[in-house]
Amino acid sequence: MRKAFLIAATTALSACATSGPAFVVPTGAMPSGQARLFVFNTQSQIIRADSVVSLDGQFICFLAGDEVMVRDIPPGQHKLAVDTPMTPGVSVLSFNAEPGKPVYIEAARNGRTMAAVGLFGVFGMVANMAASDTETPRGGSLVLEQLPEDTALKAMSSLTSCDCKRHGY
Repeated sequence: MRKAFLIAATTALSACATSGPAFVVPTGAMPSGQARLFVFNTQSQIIRADSVVSLDGQFICFLAGDEVMVRDIPPGQHKLAVDTPMTPGVSVLSFNAEPGKPVYIEAARNGRTMAAVGLFGVFGMVANMAASDTETPRGGSLVLEQLPEDTALKAMSSLTSCDCKRHGY
């Protein structure tokens, strides 16, 4: 009986974490004068929690753990923000996009936030929130970092494609 319960629970939790199809890097040409933005979340999740991804203050996608989203964007200076529900702060990164070139941004687990919550629970989360910059690359539960192409392609090879729809918490 206990074994059957464990199998059922494991299967149910696996279903929560399952995403879309395996990510394949787009091979088509970018639209003329555009840059291509890749944002990927390398934070594995047992239960899905969609992060809200915004570019220059405009919503562009819901992104879960182990997913990659791709958008063609105009060149120039941009501000990417990732806000994860139920965690304090927003991770924000400014970057420059050049025409015809890809930009790779990883959203990875913020070890500082996880350590504070793990060690001190709710009190740790409150203390971390009070001590955190609320709008920096390390401002939320994810750390944003622009990566070189080879590093990014390797990291994205095991992730899934994001449909940018809300999946629930």
